[in-house]
Amino acid sequence: MGIEILFDFVFWFYNYVSRGTAYSLRWWFGLLFSIILFILTVGTMWLLVLTVTATTLFVTGKIALSVLLLVVMTGIGFAFYRWGMLLYQLTQQEGESGRLVAKRITQEDGIV
Repeated sequence: MGIEILFDFVFWFYNYVSRGTAYSLRWWFGLLFSIILFILTVGTMWLLVLTVTATTLFVTGKIALSVLLLVVMTGIGFAFYRWGMLLYQLTQQEGESGRLVAKRITQEDGIV
């Protein structure tokens, strides 16, 4: 249930920012989301270190948990990379007033 809500939020927010009408408020919200993803990656890395250095786990348990945590870190890292690319593209265009305006993002950009 909680995972579905998280996926729905990520899907909604990704479409909200990449719609092509992003302003600076959406950019800052995207930056906040990227920071949260980065914190999750660092936390997962810390869990990986704790798993590898644990003395109470058998070797097979260490390997299984390490592989699971590496898969989670890879997924979070991929999402973090995609958000970073999206935020970078949103900063590529400024309006006449110097404010951030939306750059139309298409499938050719590899984001949508």
